Amino acid sequence: MIWTDIFAAWGTTDATKWVTDIKALTTEGVYYADPHTGPVEGQTGLIAVIEQFRTLMPDGRAVARNADGYDGHARAAVDFLNGGKVMMTGQYFTALDGDGRITHLIGFSSPPAP
Repeated sequence: MIWTDIFAAWGTTDATKWVTDIKALTTEGVYYADPHTGPVEGQTGLIAVIEQFRTLMPDGRAVARNADGYDGHARAAVDFLNGGKVMMTGQYFTALDGDGRITHLIGFSSPPAP
């Protein structure tokens, strides 16, 4: 698994699988923030954020693209879809531990203005 696999959790229908994947991809104390949910700490907090998205948008999903990174840091564009249509594109930045697990995941609703 690679860090961008975390975005599949937003749309995976098998609850056991997506929760297991979140736990495999993140450290126990993972820090997550985006402009819609505010910061949360820990796998339980991140799982709650994703569960909230899944409840509000049962047909929603997220797809990462254009990922790159270096030296334990990475970024990706992420399309959030509802009913198969892109409703928002955000940008996510992450810090990874030595095993490639996410320690910090920070999302922005849009790319920076030129």
